[in-house]
Amino acid sequence: MAKTDWGLNDIVKPADLNELGGEVNQLREDVDNINFPISDATDGTRSDVAGSEKAVGLVMAEAQAAKTAGNERKSEVVAALVALGVSASTSDTWATLISKMTAIIKATGNATAADVLAGKTASNANGPITGTMPNRGAGGTVTPGTTNQTKAAGYYSSPITILGDADLVPGNIKSGVNLFGVLGSLIEGKPFATGTTNSSSTGSTLEVRGLSFAPTVFIYRSLDSSFLNFWGFAVSPTSTFMQTSPSWGASGIGYAQHGGQGAGTLNPIWYNDGFSGITGLAGGRPFLWIAFGQT
Repeated sequence: MAKTDWGLNDIVKPADLNELGGEVNQLREDVDNINFPISDATDGTRSDVAGSEKAVGLVMAEAQAAKTAGNERKSEVVAALVALGVSASTSDTWATLISKMTAIIKATGNATAADVLAGKTASNANGPITGTMPNRGAGGTVTPGTTNQTKAAGYYSSPITILGDADLVPGNIKSGVNLFGVLGSLIEGKPFATGTTNSSSTGSTLEVRGLSFAPTVFIYRSLDSSFLNFWGFAVSPTSTFMQTSPSWGASGIGYAQHGGQGAGTLNPIWYNDGFSGITGLAGGRPFLWIAFGQT
């Protein structure tokens, strides 16, 4: 055994060097004679054998394939994130990419294509959807009529206004008629109108126009205090009568037949909206009148 406790003042002798050299040579010989068990297995569990070049090559091939697959999956993940509007790069670590994936808001809800405006896109729990709901534009105004009106299903950019009418009340609807849920109470008779009108200033014509019906009976009476007994009537189309005297007839009513004393001819003109006749009392005198039409 070579000396191992040399000091600074020790003298090295040839025998010491020879002994050291001998031990080195013996160590080399021992190393050269070591037998290392070699195995081609890539899935072994032994600890007293070494892997062969073949085994190492197989392991490296598998590792390289895994690395390639990992890079491919990484590229796919990056592409998916970018498509969703998330900034990502293959230079990001997997830990970074995973944190970005977990931060994505997942689509939820139960909207379908029919619930989304045509041409617009959205997502639900099953993935992206493209809308099919028609765009109908402005809602507009609907005026009720005699037939049903249907607004097609779809999206409207403004409100739809259904017109109403303050005149839709029972008194304006014929009795027994139900109009939009309003039951009428109107019991109709002959149309009539009454009023006061002056005769013409340069003649004795009394004309009434602007009625909502064509009159068939017209009665008038002077309101002038000096001529209260001027009155008359006309019945369309032939009967025409004018009375200008107070003294004939029962009880002083002043009734007289056509052609009798104090009577005259109205010469009536019948209009779709009124009446005109000669009263015999000129000078713009006021008259009270009443007109009747057919039902």
